[in-house]
Amino acid sequence: MQVRLAAPADVDAVAELRRALWPDGSLSEHLAEVQAIVAGAPPSTLPLAILVADTGAELIGFAEVGLRSHADGCDTERPCGYLEGWYVVPAHQRRGVGRALVAAAAAWARDQGATELASDTWADHEQSILAHQALGFEIVDRCVNFRRSIADADSDAGAPAGAPALPLYGPALARIHHQHFGMVAEAAADELLARLSARGVHSGTVVDLAAGSGILSRRAVNAGFDAWGVDISPDMLAIARAEVPGATFVRGSLWDQALPPCVAAAAVGEAFCYRAGPDEEMSIDALSERLAAIRAALAPGGLLLFDVAGPGRGGAASDAGSAPASVAGRYWTLGEVSVGVNVHEDGERQRLTRTIDTFLPAGPSWRRSREQHWLQLYRPEDVEAALTRAGFAVELLCGYGSWRLSLGWHGFAAVRVD
Repeated sequence: MQVRLAAPADVDAVAELRRALWPDGSLSEHLAEVQAIVAGAPPSTLPLAILVADTGAELIGFAEVGLRSHADGCDTERPCGYLEGWYVVPAHQRRGVGRALVAAAAAWARDQGATELASDTWADHEQSILAHQALGFEIVDRCVNFRRSIADADSDAGAPAGAPALPLYGPALARIHHQHFGMVAEAAADELLARLSARGVHSGTVVDLAAGSGILSRRAVNAGFDAWGVDISPDMLAIARAEVPGATFVRGSLWDQALPPCVAAAAVGEAFCYRAGPDEEMSIDALSERLAAIRAALAPGGLLLFDVAGPGRGGAASDAGSAPASVAGRYWTLGEVSVGVNVHEDGERQRLTRTIDTFLPAGPSWRRSREQHWLQLYRPEDVEAALTRAGFAVELLCGYGSWRLSLGWHGFAAVRVD
């Protein structure tokens, strides 16, 4: 018998084994999840793998193991391995197959940098508890789970006030974004400067709405323009001021900050979509008002370049009446830093939530930080109509130059008309 990582040819057999362990899921659901995991796109932020016990003639067991940002009883400062499930067909139980699968799961987690392996089972599942203990696991906690409906507003009576929203782009994420995720701003800068040059505009002020770490502003200054930027994140602005000392940056909201006269304005990276908190209400009417204010700051023939997130940005169906859909995000290892992004799109309310976990080395351990970003989704046809009403000639963009915007992400080049 050999224990190895599951391959695409194993998907059907693993789905059957999975259904035997977790019978509440349908075979089609198990097939879809196994296919995603084997393809390297698991329904989780952190890495996930499936190991199989292969006799050469058939698969007789599997173990599903991943990383979690934390687990009860484990070091909270670093990710740990987590045994999501393991199963051996009854005819092959008590022959060391389960032990071999768990040993391979531990080795996989160790290779990911984990020093602990956690697991769970039901409190009354005595056979599973004994099996875990036989393999070296120790019980670290027992808990009772509760449920409460919050469907009606009255159900919140007496509930404690919610904690304030975490800041957008704090120190860790601001630096990571600047160093590793500036490609959209770079591409947008190429697009903006090319369009200004084509119109014979080579000087004046470029307004950088949601300026971030100043990437687009830097490009504008280097091309001979003055740059003025606004951003809500002090950590992003600290980077921007260091990177572009010749530009002017102010801290504030792009929604109400007074704007200087300009030849162009940009709002790159879904800037108009960010909500201050999960319950903030945003509307296309509010966007229309802000677009009109931007037009007033622009010179005749001035350019507004921006992009928005629309339905389907998180991978959900684009039908506004579709049910909320949870969509797995992505995981990056960037040298010594790891970043995971998990996305949830609410198709009915036209909202999207990104949960971003960062793991940075801290001595022999890890330091974890988490941010949640709340976005409003706009239909591109509504944005186009709002731009037209505000007095712009509109061009819809599929990307900035050679940089393609992905599904549900829409770009706009709008020129002030008089």
